[in-house]
Amino acid sequence: MNSKRAKLLIIDDHPEDVLKYNHLLAPLNIEIIETLETQTIFDKVLDRNIFAILIDPLLGNLDG
Repeated sequence: MNSKRAKLLIIDDHPEDVLKYNHLLAPLNIEIIETLETQTIFDKVLDRNIFAILIDPLLGNLDG
């Protein structure tokens, strides 16, 4: 049996939304990586083998 879990990166600047996503996704048994700061997005993606990214399209401090 493969013990590796898929990794999902959640990018959201609202901590309460991140908690909701964690609760909803818990039954999927995936590794959830979170960031509230847009400056750390690329570091987290490059440092890990991310399967998918869930991103808030209205991030307040991301330009461009």
